[in-house]
Amino acid sequence: MRRGGLCGRGRLACILADAVATSFHAVVMRAQARPGMIVALAGVGGVGRPTLPMARLTGARTIAVDINDARLSLAGELGADELAGVGGYYGAGGAGAHNAGG
Repeated sequence: MRRGGLCGRGRLACILADAVATSFHAVVMRAQARPGMIVALAGVGGVGRPTLPMARLTGARTIAVDINDARLSLAGELGADELAGVGGYYGAGGAGAHNAGG
């Protein structure tokens, strides 16, 4: 018997749609982010990853905070204005500052 709906390929689409909708609701509807504001992301995982570009689209300054260096580097590649992790605060400059060790 073939299973469809959320058990097939639609499951990934539902997860992606949920992460994007959650990000939109948090950044645009609840925080009402706009230019001049600072949005700090506590974690750049499943929900934080789509939240970063969403926050950047509002014109807010973004600070990505994560304990995982790979995710922190990804946040820099996605355009985070500042990065902070277990190794310290990497300041402005995103991925370049992080990869250079500060």
